[in-house]
Amino acid sequence: MRRVLLGIDFIGDNWHAALSSIERWWEFVSTSAHYWVLVGVSNFCQRQEILPGSVDVTPDSVHRILTSFIPADRLTHWTSDIDGRVLVEAQRQGCRSVPLYSAFNYGSIVNRLILMAHAKGCEYLVRIDPGTCPPEGVSFDALMSEHERSIDDNTYAVVSRQYAGRLALRHMFAKEGRELAHTKLVRRMTGVHVDAQITGGAMFTQRMPGVPAVCFPPPKEGLTLVWASDDGIYQTLKCTKAHCRVLQSCPVPRFDSVGKIKGPLEYYRGIVGAAFLHSLENHASRRKAEGELDHFMDELKAGILDESKCSHYDGNSDWATNFCLRGLAPSDFLDAIEIGYANHTRLLSEWDGIADALRPLVRDLV
Repeated sequence: MRRVLLGIDFIGDNWHAALSSIERWWEFVSTSAHYWVLVGVSNFCQRQEILPGSVDVTPDSVHRILTSFIPADRLTHWTSDIDGRVLVEAQRQGCRSVPLYSAFNYGSIVNRLILMAHAKGCEYLVRIDPGTCPPEGVSFDALMSEHERSIDDNTYAVVSRQYAGRLALRHMFAKEGRELAHTKLVRRMTGVHVDAQITGGAMFTQRMPGVPAVCFPPPKEGLTLVWASDDGIYQTLKCTKAHCRVLQSCPVPRFDSVGKIKGPLEYYRGIVGAAFLHSLENHASRRKAEGELDHFMDELKAGILDESKCSHYDGNSDWATNFCLRGLAPSDFLDAIEIGYANHTRLLSEWDGIADALRPLVRDLV
């Protein structure tokens, strides 16, 4: 039987949705006749600390809950106390790049799960998100065999399905009738195939040791949350963009249809970050990239965003005042993206070696 890691990440306030998703997916995969499935959970906090957004839930208590319905030998768990030892070992092995950052960011989710899957001897990583459940009327074996055929022996192949009933890009701030214009503008600025996007929570699949996502250090304040840097980015990276395939059949339903609620400033900060990352991929200078970002935000405000919707979600009628380059993407945020992108260039060239070098340590820690 082929070994598969079913990977999920959650940070706290969505833990009810995450547990529900794990239970539904475990029931779905546990009857597989052709795949041995290991559930891999990632939490961005210490094992005995309270999960951000929760009252009294720790990764340890989550682990105990999960073992009430998942056999202990079919469950593995990565927490932040592991990160430091992994980073020290990577440096000891002579790695020039950083495989992940311990501050929460989307790319480090993927890289943690890949390293976990590789260490546990899994041939594939299949990633899902909190709030998702399996498609009905089809078996995991049927879905996974289609993923395998799509990947074949191609190291750089990335496969996913899409969410049922919605794109990964959210249109909640767009004026009625301007959703298509919104999609086209974001696609042009980020390079991500928004209308047929590799989607991290919709059975995102890679063959191990995989291709790492772009991960970022934190800026001076907050987090470096760059939209699509964990999934859609593969449609813009030179090594993977020709090998991405979005499977249109059997979309992945969401019982939590929206996910984390965000205001326009938080949401478009991530999208502006993705546009800046795309500019770096196209070798634009910092000055030119910032000029393009200014124009991008002007286009959004002038003809696409609905002021009343933005005010409603933000809880602030004056949201537009900060909807500018320095309000959404201050210098240290863009600096962190530059650092992460430069690191990723090195990371790509040595990823297979890093994954193999870290394999014994990660296997012992998770």
